[in-house]
Amino acid sequence: MVTKAAGLSGLQGGLTVSVASAAGGLIASHILFDPTTGMSAIMKTFDGDPAEQPRVHTLRAPMMALSAPDPVLAFPPDIALIPQLFLRNTTAQPLNTTLALAWRTPVKSGRLTLPPTTLAPGEVRVLNLADSTSQAQMPADASWGTVVLQYEGRSGDLVPIATSFDASGRYGLQTPFSELTAHLLKGSMWHVDLTHDSLITTGNGGNTPIRAALTLFYNSGRGSYTMEKLLAPGEQMWADVGQIIRDQAPDKDGKTIPTDVMMGSYELRDLDHLSAGSLNEGKLVLDRTWGHGYYGCTICCGYHASKLNPNPFSGLIGTGGSDQAQAEDCSNTWYDFTGIATNWASSNTGVATVANAYTNLVGVGKAKGSAHLQLASTNIHTNCPVVLFVPQNPVTTTPTVSVTAGPTAIVAFHTGASSPQSASVNITAASNPSSGGTFQWATTSSKISLSNQNSATVTVSAVADQWSTSAGDISVTVTYTFNGITSNPATTTITILKPTGLTQTSSTLNATGHTCNSAPSANKCTSSTYTDTGGPYTYTSYVRTIKGSERESDGTATFT
Repeated sequence: MVTKAAGLSGLQGGLTVSVASAAGGLIASHILFDPTTGMSAIMKTFDGDPAEQPRVHTLRAPMMALSAPDPVLAFPPDIALIPQLFLRNTTAQPLNTTLALAWRTPVKSGRLTLPPTTLAPGEVRVLNLADSTSQAQMPADASWGTVVLQYEGRSGDLVPIATSFDASGRYGLQTPFSELTAHLLKGSMWHVDLTHDSLITTGNGGNTPIRAALTLFYNSGRGSYTMEKLLAPGEQMWADVGQIIRDQAPDKDGKTIPTDVMMGSYELRDLDHLSAGSLNEGKLVLDRTWGHGYYGCTICCGYHASKLNPNPFSGLIGTGGSDQAQAEDCSNTWYDFTGIATNWASSNTGVATVANAYTNLVGVGKAKGSAHLQLASTNIHTNCPVVLFVPQNPVTTTPTVSVTAGPTAIVAFHTGASSPQSASVNITAASNPSSGGTFQWATTSSKISLSNQNSATVTVSAVADQWSTSAGDISVTVTYTFNGITSNPATTTITILKPTGLTQTSSTLNATGHTCNSAPSANKCTSSTYTDTGGPYTYTSYVRTIKGSERESDGTATFT
C-alpha cells in the first residue's frame, strides 16, 4: 500500500496530484471501498489552480442524510446514521470556514448555523453533525439536510466530503460538495425497479425567488415528464422518481410515466434566469439490496456561440432597423438576450451607428455591429463561469439610384430614311451619394442601343425597322457603384413607336419634261405608254418630285 510504504499513519488523510502543465488533460478518480461490509464510494476530487485570484467560494452538499433515515432508503428500522463532514485544508496557511445546515422533515424545514471552523495548514478534520449541539436544534424526524460551506481562497484550497453511514459502515450514502449553480443542468441516468429508486433535488442558490423546472426523460428521450415549483432562496424541490411512477402522479401538463419505465435521464432549468442561473442539484440512486446510495453528477449547460441578427445586416443609405442579440447553448438552441445586452457599437460610425439595439445606415461602406453579453460558458471543468460574449454582425450600407421623369417613347424609322428626327432620347438618373461613384446603364433589348452608359445621362437610340409589341415592353436599367458597393438597380421603360402617316414636305416639277412619239398600236416611249388607233401623235410629259416625312404620335407629342 502507498500509505504503508510512505510510513504514513492515521485513520484519514488527503491526496494531491500535481502536474506542471496541461492540467486540463488529466482526470483523477478516487474510489473508497470496505471489503468487509461491501461499502464502496466514488470520492470527488477538486481542481485547483495556483494562479487563480482568491475569492469567496460557496459549496453545497444538497442531499446530506441525517441521523433519522428517510423510509425511502429502506434501511432496517433500528439503523441510525452518523452524518459527518471531512474537511481538508490543502494550503500552507490557516483556512477559515463557515458552515450552515438547512434541514427538512416530511412537513417542515429550517436552517441552523454551525460554529465557524479554522483549519490549520494541511489539517484534516472530522465534524460530526449528530452531536448534541446540532441535534438539539433540529426535529428528531429531520431526515435530510443541505450543508452550505464558505471560505475565502482559491478553488481546491478546501476539500470537503459529506457522508452518512451507520456505525458498522454497512448502510449509508454520501453526497458530494459542489460550487456549481447554473440556469440549465443536464443529468445522468436515473434508475427505478424493485430494488432501486432515484431521488433528485434542485435548490435555489440565489438571493431571489426563482421558478425551477425538473424534466424526466425516458424511452430514449421520446417521453418527458416535467414538474415546476417556485423556490424561495435556499429552498429545494424534491422528486422521488419511483413514487412518481408508482402513484401515476401527473406532471404539470397532466402526463404520467408508464409503470414499465425503469430508467431515463433528466435536466433542471432556472426558468427566470437564462443568462446565468442559480440552481444547484443533487441525485441519489438507492440500492436497497446493499443498503447504499450512489450520487450522480450533472453538467452545466452554458453558451458557446453568439451573434447579432439580422446577420448580415444590409440596407440602403438613410434606412435602419432593429438588432437582436442571441446566444446558442449546449443543446444547440438559440436564445434572445437583447434585453440584457450592453455596449452596442459600430466599428465604423461613418457607415453605420449602432445604439440600443438599433442600426442606422448613414454612409455607403462596410462595418461591424457588436454588443456585450455576460453569459454562462460551456467550460464544465470550471462550473460554466460567466464570461463576456461579443455578438457581432457584418453591416453593409448600399447606395441608391433612381431614374428621373423623362421621355417614354421613341419613333423608329424605316431603313433608308434620311436625317430622321427624334430617333433617340436622353434618360437621367440621380444617386445617393450624389457624386464619387459610377453609373452603369444596361438593356436586354435589341430594339434600342445605348451610349454614354457610364454617365448619369444615357442616350437611348431606336434601331430602324424595330418596334414595340406593347406599351413599355423595353426596359432600361441603371446601377450606381460607390466604394465598390453597387446599388439595387432602377428601371424605366421605353416604347418604340412605328410611323403610321406621311406628310408632304415638297413638290417639284421637272422643267425639262419628256417627249413621246407614238403611232397607232406602237409604243415608242420608254418612260410612258400611250396607245391609240389613230395617229401618229406626239406629246410631252413632265415629272413631279414629291418628298415627305413619316409621322407618329404617342398622345402627347408628334415625332417627324
